[in-house]
Amino acid sequence: MLTLPTIIDRPALPYVAVKRTVTLPFDDQVPSILGDLFDFISASGLRETGPVHFKHNVVVMPELEMEFAVPVDE
Repeated sequence: MLTLPTIIDRPALPYVAVKRTVTLPFDDQVPSILGDLFDFISASGLRETGPVHFKHNVVVMPELEMEFAVPVDE
């Protein structure tokens, strides 16, 4: 059964992200992008506190401007 969308307020969440413009399909680029992200987190002494998430900023098919992000402790 489908339901209507709802708005959920959540507290601010610190995260680190890298912004990339990718072209569909971009599966083969994900390991390199996430490698850059996790290298930065490690070098900065931060600690991951949640799962990786992807945010689509601009969609102009077949190109996407995306943020690849991970929540961190500070």
